[in-house]
Amino acid sequence: MVRLLGVVIILTATARAWAAGPVTASEVGTELARVASIDLMLRESPKPSDFLLAANALSLGSSLAPEDAEIARLAATAAWSAGDREILLESTRAIIRADPTDTVAQLRLISSNINERQTAEERLEAYERFLGPQGRSLDASVRSSLALDAALLAREVGQNAKFERFLRSAVELDSTNKSAVSLAARTFTASATDPGEVIDWQVRLLFADPFDPHVHLTIARICAGHGVLDFATRFVDNAITLYRLTAPEPPPLIREQRLSLLWQQEGPQAVLRELNGPLETMRTQAGMLIQARIEAGEPYDDIKRPEDIRYELGIEKVRLLAANAAGDEETIAGSMLDLSRSTDAYVKEIAEAIKAPGADLNAFAGELVRVFTELQVMRGIVGRDTQFMADELATMRKNIPGSAGSLLPVEAWIAYAAGDAAVALEKVGPNPGAGSFEQLLSALANEQLGNTEDAVRQYQSFAFARPLEALGAFARTRLRALGASGSLRSDYGPVLSRKLSQVPAWLDRMLGEARSFMLLEITVPQTAGSPMLTSEAKLRLRNTAPIPLAVGASRPIGSRILVAPRPASAEAMFSGDFIPKVIDLDRRLRLRPLEEIEVSFDPDAAYSRWLRVANAHVTQRDRYRAIQSFQLGPKGGLINGPLGLIAESRIVQRPAAESLGLDFEGLIDLIGSEDPATLRPAIIASVTRLMQEHASIALDKPQRQRLAAAWLERFARSSEEERALILLWLPHGAQVPEMEVFDSGVIEIIRLASEDGQPAGDPVLAAAMLTRVRTPDSPVFELAAASESARVRSMAVLLSDRARAMGTGYATAGPGVGALAPPSDALRRKSGG
Repeated sequence: MVRLLGVVIILTATARAWAAGPVTASEVGTELARVASIDLMLRESPKPSDFLLAANALSLGSSLAPEDAEIARLAATAAWSAGDREILLESTRAIIRADPTDTVAQLRLISSNINERQTAEERLEAYERFLGPQGRSLDASVRSSLALDAALLAREVGQNAKFERFLRSAVELDSTNKSAVSLAARTFTASATDPGEVIDWQVRLLFADPFDPHVHLTIARICAGHGVLDFATRFVDNAITLYRLTAPEPPPLIREQRLSLLWQQEGPQAVLRELNGPLETMRTQAGMLIQARIEAGEPYDDIKRPEDIRYELGIEKVRLLAANAAGDEETIAGSMLDLSRSTDAYVKEIAEAIKAPGADLNAFAGELVRVFTELQVMRGIVGRDTQFMADELATMRKNIPGSAGSLLPVEAWIAYAAGDAAVALEKVGPNPGAGSFEQLLSALANEQLGNTEDAVRQYQSFAFARPLEALGAFARTRLRALGASGSLRSDYGPVLSRKLSQVPAWLDRMLGEARSFMLLEITVPQTAGSPMLTSEAKLRLRNTAPIPLAVGASRPIGSRILVAPRPASAEAMFSGDFIPKVIDLDRRLRLRPLEEIEVSFDPDAAYSRWLRVANAHVTQRDRYRAIQSFQLGPKGGLINGPLGLIAESRIVQRPAAESLGLDFEGLIDLIGSEDPATLRPAIIASVTRLMQEHASIALDKPQRQRLAAAWLERFARSSEEERALILLWLPHGAQVPEMEVFDSGVIEIIRLASEDGQPAGDPVLAAAMLTRVRTPDSPVFELAAASESARVRSMAVLLSDRARAMGTGYATAGPGVGALAPPSDALRRKSGG
């Protein structure tokens, strides 16, 4: 009587927690996808065949749950990794049916259909149709991508007029199509002489992807080349902001450019203030630390000596030239010494590299000549070590045969350093190349000889050729000294200033703060029902910028989100650890201002759902953290990327399953019940009690044997959907040895039913192969090989091959709760499980 009362209580609870009705095909499809995902993630180094198995199982799951676009997406991802075009396209169609707003899937399907055409002309005609009136219902971002593909095809077959027309169409349709804008910028400005036209395209490229530092640097270079230093500084600073998102400091070249701009705007003293103070501090600290070690009798070999603390070569050149321009003799002497030491160290590195097998001796010789020449140019400018320059030149010519011609300019610099400007000018010749060391020497020599007009002309040409370099800044300083400040800005300067003043300041603010241009939210219900139910969370990603932004991996709005459960309190009786889930929100090619992607999804990874059911005896209280563009943090954990957000949900509570309140006999009665509503509560209680070792709920061996027998009886009289659900949830013999009887009994039931003309359905065959079959000669493989479903037939081949090779997978993982946990590198895979 007590047991019967317990069953009644469970049935009442079931009515509250579950929708009324039998097990549905959709529910089976969801659980088949869960098991397929776990199976794939258990493969430590998945091969194409593993992805193909997952693709087939997920495709079958998608056909059973056609309303679930997420299963279809997983199938498409697995098919792509497996190289199976058929399943990829089938899954793409399923995505579009379930989610007609998915522009990424639309583009994939349309592109595939076009590429099936035999000739380039047929494909171009198809592109024309999609880009014409017939395609107006498509999102503009899809049409833009199609237009770019059409442009590339037209160029490939030599139809240049069509190439340009399609390319312009791609840019006009979607301003976030960076590939199109970049190609258009290169194409339409290749022969442009108007810097305003060039900057227009660069600004378009900037709006297509505001987070590409190379675009900011290109704009800065154009501005500096025409003397528009305020905007050059703005965009170099933007590039530095972007570089600092991923590194403490930008590359030395970028720092050199920023110092050069600082010099040109605030004078050489500003550069010296920026560099001398920090260098002196670092050297003083190193000296004090060494002294402290000496006094303590401790070794100090691990500490750099003060004289070995130096700037990179490029930065040191800025310091030397700035000191020369400022007349700071002390800094000139110290900087020249540092530059020589750093150059010597670099030359030693080259000498070691030359010893390596297969080293390109000519390339290394050319690099040695370049480094040597640059050092002598610096010495020549500051007028130091003239005899030493001559001696080194002789040594260089001796050590590098065939270098005499390339070292000729050094002779001119030696002459200039010795005070013989006329000889230097004669060696340089009348028409040195713009931006060459010879042109700078010509300007210096002409200035020294009083030929001011020629000096100004050469300085100006050199400064415009090297606008972001220290030597360019030095040339501008000489122009000011000669009273030629008016020649520091080209005629195009005002045009560039006017155009770039229209680039709004909020774009600069976007670069360092992700919250300034997007919103990420994750919400969950306050309470959840049965742990067998898929939870429903909502993830919202919104573009809050005033401009459209592209969505996807390595795009302005990152689409890859890690969703990690975070237990709100420790539970001593909980076994195992949750794993995070990766969800990709690349359902749109772009988001317009205030447009958002909102998805409802199960926030638990496939393994985590299994873990919840295996721990249904305890109340589970969790919140979820969503991490955008996640990456490995410095301490080993996963953190948000440089332009990624973090959002956290409120706590969701999952009460302990009421079916676990039954004693063992009550559980046996629940399993034996004829009422379909008892199936899920019975599964939950059975999974938990079979998997847990806590004395209060654990089963002894005879009890586990009785439980397996009871489930075999229920399986025999269950419907196809119920059978599939039982197989996809109950532990197998590798997890719980006593369940081996159930596994072999299930296989026998399936075999006998087939002999009686009642073959098992595809979901049951798929579930049995994934969860129960561990030997290559199992009759289930033979029956599956005769299925009308290509997916089931493929699974039979792949799983029998795996069994023959004694490979691991879901059916072989065990024993214990954690046996189904994926390897630690599983997050790097494309399973999405």
